[in-house]
Amino acid sequence: TDLAVIKVDGDNFKYVSFEETAQPRVGDWVIAIGNPFGLGGTATAGIVSAKARDIGGRENPYTDFLQIDAAINRGNSGGPTFDVYGRVIGVNSAIYSPTGGSVGIGFAIPAETAKLITARLMRGESIERGYLGVQISTPTAEELAALGLPADQKGALVSNVTPDGPAERAGLRFSDLIVSLNGETIDSSTKLTRMVGSAKPGDALRMEVLRDGRRQTITARSTKRPSETELNSQDGGSSGGGAPSTAPGASATVEGLTVAPLTPALRQRLGAPASVEGLAVTSIANGVDPRLSQGVVIQQVQNTPVRTVEEFRNALNAVRASGRPGAYLLIWARGAGNVPYVLELKKAD
Repeated sequence: TDLAVIKVDGDNFKYVSFEETAQPRVGDWVIAIGNPFGLGGTATAGIVSAKARDIGGRENPYTDFLQIDAAINRGNSGGPTFDVYGRVIGVNSAIYSPTGGSVGIGFAIPAETAKLITARLMRGESIERGYLGVQISTPTAEELAALGLPADQKGALVSNVTPDGPAERAGLRFSDLIVSLNGETIDSSTKLTRMVGSAKPGDALRMEVLRDGRRQTITARSTKRPSETELNSQDGGSSGGGAPSTAPGASATVEGLTVAPLTPALRQRLGAPASVEGLAVTSIANGVDPRLSQGVVIQQVQNTPVRTVEEFRNALNAVRASGRPGAYLLIWARGAGNVPYVLELKKAD
């Protein structure tokens, strides 16, 4: 939530208070106060452009921002966002800008969120958030089709599971679609992120998931969210140096992809971490997505690990036999790590 508290010794200070019960509407006037470019006590005016704005990214996963068009520039962050009644309805926080200056797209942390966080900080508490240990996304129509699910199915799609994290220990898998948490419907990855983040370490996270078209319940125990440094190191992994792959078999072309078992030489050439096992893509046919030629290892077809060409071919044939237009793959891509990918399948002759 990008908030800090500074204690100033003294008394008889003038102050303003958060109005966390205010319900600003789109179109309401706002005034932003701050110190842009060192010009202290500067006021700018505008309106509420949108509410509950998700601006994405790991840095801002927990806050529904107020979007305002009152000018916010460098030095405005941390200043109050007032309504026309002089109530503090938010804290100036961020902007979208191609130039670095204000273009009328600014964001404020809502007063309700800001007061909750600052009150905890003033009590000397640290801000701890729950942690599940998964990478998730809101599924696209293409992904839903590859999983054999209706186009209007809502949920949070598991695209990666952290080794030995709460989710893996509970049995959550790549390609699971989480549709509810502790009885509350999950309609997007954002909602799941915020619900897990609001959990305390040790809380039970009871999830309903769709796996292979069947609904089942998985319960994980929330832990404390690691620091950003720890999370980044988990994403990157360590390259090379691991036990060599022993998967037998030669290379072959399947669906326009020439694939081969991941030998020690291929692992070294790709810079793949020791934890990655599967089939390396060595070349692609014309018309195939060029991203698949840039250092890719195919690890799974949905929930099925693939280590040989035959396993890969059989897994794709099973997907094709089910009538799905594509296969949902877990791949490792150089520079990106473990990511999901939908491989469009050619129609059988």
